[in-house]
Amino acid sequence: MAVLGARMLFPEKKAAEAVETASMHRQGENSALAALALAVARALSEAMTIARNWIGASGETGIALNTDYLPTPMSPQMLVALIQAVQSGNISRRTFFANLQRGEIVAADTAFEDEQIEIEAEQPTMASQAAN
Repeated sequence: MAVLGARMLFPEKKAAEAVETASMHRQGENSALAALALAVARALSEAMTIARNWIGASGETGIALNTDYLPTPMSPQMLVALIQAVQSGNISRRTFFANLQRGEIVAADTAFEDEQIEIEAEQPTMASQAAN
């Protein structure tokens, strides 16, 4: 695990390497690291359950560790394609929103309904700015 972690911190090679090849190297390393993170999360969750029972508390306990080690944000081309798909009616706004979350443009914990309320609240402000 120490070797995998250290390898992730090393700078990328200067030599040319196909994108798919580099991705396969990273996926193998990340899957081993993610498996370890999931095992640690399970152990910590069990420890939290024991602590909860020991102090006499009730409710759910659990710990989840982030396993997204190499986030890949949405490319501009993908964003344009999604906007065109919404505008042409080929995908719903909810599907568009889910893709924005997966592409790490919108926070994963933001609800679609909350975002719609936020957009509606900004509409009068945006219209008045355009008039000025």
